Amino acid sequence: EYVLKRVADIINSAVGNNADKEKAIALELLHNVIGAKRKAATFNKIFESLMKKHIELCVDLKDHHTAKDGLHQYRNLCQMADPNSLEIVILHLLELSEARASAAKEKADKVALAAAARVSDLDQEESPESIMLSSMTEEGAKDRTDREVVVPWLKFLWENYRAILELIFKIPKLDRVYHKTCEKAFKFCLEYKRVLEFRRLCEMLRMQLVTLQKVAPINPLRATRPQWEWTPELLEYHLTTRFSQLEVATQLELWNEGYRTVEDIYSIIVAGKKTPKPKLMVSYYEKLTKIFWVSENKLFHAYSWFRYYVLCCESRKDYKSEEKMLSASCVLLSALTIPTFKDIYSDLSLDDDETVVDRKSQMA
Repeated sequence: EYVLKRVADIINSAVGNNADKEKAIALELLHNVIGAKRKAATFNKIFESLMKKHIELCVDLKDHHTAKDGLHQYRNLCQMADPNSLEIVILHLLELSEARASAAKEKADKVALAAAARVSDLDQEESPESIMLSSMTEEGAKDRTDREVVVPWLKFLWENYRAILELIFKIPKLDRVYHKTCEKAFKFCLEYKRVLEFRRLCEMLRMQLVTLQKVAPINPLRATRPQWEWTPELLEYHLTTRFSQLEVATQLELWNEGYRTVEDIYSIIVAGKKTPKPKLMVSYYEKLTKIFWVSENKLFHAYSWFRYYVLCCESRKDYKSEEKMLSASCVLLSALTIPTFKDIYSDLSLDDDETVVDRKSQMA
């Protein structure tokens, strides 16, 4: 409580150009206290208030490095006594970061609108100032505003997503917040069209799942089962997350990433030994129709339409006759587009023939 009061006094004294400097001093004080308490004290709820203030200062200063280190220190302090407190702190960080990113985007839009309002002659396409700037750079006015106002907050938000996923993916009690963070990260990539970050996110999730499945027993001499195993709840989490990943991949038209996600879903289904809910499978086959159409794999495209139609008939009570007729027509037309074996293999050499067979077998 004394530390919180001291931090509040420092922040209240921060005015003008020295505001960030004073906030940095307050953040350093909080960071040192949290790091010192990690080994010297048992967990107390007051630490949660300290960590929340720590997070707020990190957001104000856009300091993702200190936020990441603080989360690591706090995890070591509370994960045994009260892991829910870590969840609260993580969600607090994401809420503040997402709010700042959204505010920056709105500000950039307002700046662009204000610049448009200053144009006195709409028949004049560009002002003399914009012509001079465009001669020195390829960026437009909107691009420059986004780079100055929006991008720093997007980078801060992305680093927070990545740090949180790396921090908690091995903690079973935080599976729910882990997958919730995945959903938020997917939404971030879709909303801001972050294609490269989406690919990195998908690869990170794959590597984390592989790592989890290789976790050794807690104590090999006493443990009767591995520390991590597939449970019905965990299987549901992972499948739901991968279906959301597939949805974003198709919306961003990243077909290769979509295909890799389909492979991820299949491997999870096999490992979990449980068929997903029909609602998820309907969405799964709907995305497959797009992926196989883009990849020009007409046979699997037709099969995906067939499975989609069958599952909709079996599971959807609100399946209208018009939708049913449209889906049935898609099944028929997709089946008619399947080439014959003669068409497929007539122009292929023996080596190409074996390659095609291997690829088709893998897809099947």
